[in-house]
Amino acid sequence: MIRKLLLRILSGMVVCGGLGVLALHFYFASLLTSAPPPYEPIREPFAYYFAYGSNMSPQYLTNIRNVRSQWSSASILQDYAVQFSLPGLARLEPAFANVTPQQGAEAYGVVHRLSLEGLETIKGSEGEGYHWRQVDVHLASGESVSAWTLVAEPELLANAPPSRRYLGVMYAAAVYFDFPEAQQERLNPERGAYIPVLSEVIGVFIQSAVWLAARI
Repeated sequence: MIRKLLLRILSGMVVCGGLGVLALHFYFASLLTSAPPPYEPIREPFAYYFAYGSNMSPQYLTNIRNVRSQWSSASILQDYAVQFSLPGLARLEPAFANVTPQQGAEAYGVVHRLSLEGLETIKGSEGEGYHWRQVDVHLASGESVSAWTLVAEPELLANAPPSRRYLGVMYAAAVYFDFPEAQQERLNPERGAYIPVLSEVIGVFIQSAVWLAARI
């Protein structure tokens, strides 16, 4: 009898846990597919931040990272390439984006004008593998600005396929900021790693951790 009771309790916990993960999955999906948030009013002092991964997305930056941009623009970092060379969790989140020096290459990304508090929030919620570097980037308007970006030593010898979740965030930003078609196709989520159910669960845990880290 005790054994049956324990099995019922465990079954109930599994069901409740599964429903909780499902609810969070749809909650984060709604945050990332909502209309782009309004810009924060322009104010001083400020810093330019060049994003090339999930932070390119205005929805991700504001709704997950808890940072509002004062304005944003598609941009290019010359003589660098966006590579997926930082290891994550094998088969589920295999790799994350990085920029590495490469003569003649172009790294497509988004420059956000942020308050200094916003920049510090990003700095505090990124992984320890990254360090900050100031670079000159070209905006869609043709203007050049000096911006802060994240750079890490590549740990993977060859680019690993990122997760479908991660590519999805980057792809939506690439479409929104009208990146060249070839760049959009490179970020097509269908190219990403995906394992049914497990990928959704891991995605929920990653986004929950980032969401919480930005608000503690």
